[in-house]
Amino acid sequence: MDKDGNGKLDRAELIEGFRGTYGELTEIEVDKIMRAADLDGSGEIDFNEWKAATSDISKALTEDKLRTAFQFFDKDNNGTISPEEIKVALGVKDELFGEDIWKQLIK
Repeated sequence: MDKDGNGKLDRAELIEGFRGTYGELTEIEVDKIMRAADLDGSGEIDFNEWKAATSDISKALTEDKLRTAFQFFDKDNNGTISPEEIKVALGVKDELFGEDIWKQLIK
């Protein structure tokens, strides 16, 4: 992703790197990543910021915490989470995104 080889990732590099994964949502997702990971507000993510953002949080997540989070979304308790359940859990009242975006989120 670091196209210019300066050891940092800027917004344009992230957009290019994630375009295949996020498609039309790339810029929205990259802006979220930048807000979360660019700790010093430089407009770039350096290696230390990258390590902090990608650290293994699984150590902090217990089976009980994961089950509780899953149950928050699985409103009908059928063991799966549908796009409609995500909309309900997130309080989405109107169609902000097309159905394909919700299906991609589930995928």
